[in-house]
Amino acid sequence: MNPPPVASFPLPQAALPAVDGERLRELLDPPRLEESLALLRDLFETFRTEATPQIKTLALAWPAGDAPAARQAAHFLAGSAANLGLARLADWLRELEVLARAGQFPAGPDLTALFDATTRETGVAFALVLAELQPSN
Repeated sequence: MNPPPVASFPLPQAALPAVDGERLRELLDPPRLEESLALLRDLFETFRTEATPQIKTLALAWPAGDAPAARQAAHFLAGSAANLGLARLADWLRELEVLARAGQFPAGPDLTALFDATTRETGVAFALVLAELQPSN
């Protein structure tokens, strides 16, 4: 009998857009566009702040093989990222959630550092998409 395949550690997929512009458009209130854009900026900063304890939980749970804690943290982060249109980040976190649910914890880079780097890249893309949505004066 062959052993089950060992999963490899997933990395954020550069082929996916960092930000789903269509999702951001769905969140805008056209009659109050300026306020909507400001709210989206605030929501992104709130995401970054609220993600900190969750990514710390994930970074501790992953190498310990703590499936419930890793799955829950990845699920929270993936859902929050998806709600804001952070497509690449949400996809990566969903992959981590699936692995945790299966009890698979392949070794990989430091999760906190990888999350921080990906979030920084996403922040730049998020700002660019919002700038494109900004009405020209």
